[in-house]
Amino acid sequence: EPITGDEFRAILSEFVEIPVENRVAPAATATPVTV
Repeated sequence: EPITGDEFRAILSEFVEIPVENRVAPAATATPVTV
């Protein structure tokens, strides 16, 4: 079953330290970046 970015980050943060700048914008990783 697919998980959301928030769930993924919550799980991941239990094992690794996530930089603050990565915690602030959950939508940034979900949306493709246009250059």
